[in-house]
Amino acid sequence: MLRYALAVQSLAAIACGNRVRRCREEGRSQAILFNLCGHGHFDMQAYIDYFGGKLQDLDYDEAELAMALAGLPSVKAA
Repeated sequence: MLRYALAVQSLAAIACGNRVRRCREEGRSQAILFNLCGHGHFDMQAYIDYFGGKLQDLDYDEAELAMALAGLPSVKAA
């Protein structure tokens, strides 16, 4: 993500970079779609914390994830 940011002179949200990094570390090849928008005022502190080694990479609890997904409405595919 840093290479992208340097190329286009724009910073994406830190969460996007975390997903790209995780796929690389796990040796997975995936398409990752993200929306690059907004002013980034809140993202700058996240980048400072990331490069300062202050962020933790937390795993999701599968039971909590399933509970959250169960509450979403079902939508038919077009």
